[in-house]
Amino acid sequence: MATTKPVAPKKEIVYTPLEKHFGLDAGVRAYTNSKATPIEAACPSLLYGVELEIEHADRWEDWEGYGYSFKEDHSLRNNGRELVTQPMTISVLKFCLEKFFEQSKVTEANYSERCSVHVHANCRDLSLDQVSVVALLYQVFEVLLFQFIGADRNKNIFCVPWYETTLTYNVINNLKSGDHHGLKKWQKYTALNLLPLYRYGTVEFRHMAGTNNLKFIIDWCNLIGCLFAYAKEHTLEQTKEWIIDLNTTSAYRDTLQTVFGNWADLLRTPGFEVLLEEGVLNMKYALMSTPQPSLTDDIFTDMIRQEAERLRGAVRNPPRPPLRPIRIDTVENWMDDLEQERAPDRREWLAFPAAQPAVQAGVITGTAATVGTLDNIFYTTDAPGTVIWRTT
Repeated sequence: MATTKPVAPKKEIVYTPLEKHFGLDAGVRAYTNSKATPIEAACPSLLYGVELEIEHADRWEDWEGYGYSFKEDHSLRNNGRELVTQPMTISVLKFCLEKFFEQSKVTEANYSERCSVHVHANCRDLSLDQVSVVALLYQVFEVLLFQFIGADRNKNIFCVPWYETTLTYNVINNLKSGDHHGLKKWQKYTALNLLPLYRYGTVEFRHMAGTNNLKFIIDWCNLIGCLFAYAKEHTLEQTKEWIIDLNTTSAYRDTLQTVFGNWADLLRTPGFEVLLEEGVLNMKYALMSTPQPSLTDDIFTDMIRQEAERLRGAVRNPPRPPLRPIRIDTVENWMDDLEQERAPDRREWLAFPAAQPAVQAGVITGTAATVGTLDNIFYTTDAPGTVIWRTT
């Protein structure tokens, strides 16, 4: 039997806005334009800030206006610029970007693999619980959201999926408990970046590749808006209980409709049921895991974990063989490039000869499509079982 949509609390919830927790200036001034026509919006009051990375922007000085400006971006080439909008609702955003694309005559030729579309969503008026709900729902639907974006963006080192990192899930407890110190170490290049919470009061969705497809951008913003609309109507505890109680494939499908409503069809790609089950089971396993589980709970959560692993194997490629030893001097050069945002794809970077003497320093046990350090030894956690090396 399908699980029904959880009932929103009858009493108004009194909470402290996020901006007070982080010492941000009160409120945010939204750009408005009387010429903008209201459009169907998942979360009409949500303010967006969009960044479009564009190359061959030779006439960018002639394009400024309608609530956006341009700034230099050293990661781009061929006179690249980054268009940055002011905070605005989705109706105004559609109007402004429509005017920009009409004026600039930008085409797909203005975009390369270096270009992205980043979407900031305002969280200043949300509570910590509401931000936690957004993060929790995001983790459930992350694989489906990447499926919608396409272009192999889940393999891009500048928008790493949460499911590829050790940051996954723990952020919920950090936000709920008010422990923000761990979040300050958040990695900028995760697909959903939480670092802007401390400076701007926003979260950043880095998923989308550079594009001039306005409908695609607006659809993406509405999918993001669905997460926020749900978070504004349901408590964190309600949402956790609801996910734990999901137990049938039809209930998983209903979950997609419940959260995304009129935009659910955007995520109903071939095989979406398996991807959704994987997200739900992974989150159920995380939510039901406790420091001291009973024997029954232990068996049950282990069953969920095994089922999630089975589903993951059904839809993803077999694991790649372990990577060759990684030389510290080569990695340092790569990290220098990363600082200047000139770094190549990580698979290019790993294609080098390991010729110098080295000593084994440990073995990676987790998975993440990124580069980090362990006791000042650079490594990649691109595949489990990778050996960490350093030069002698």
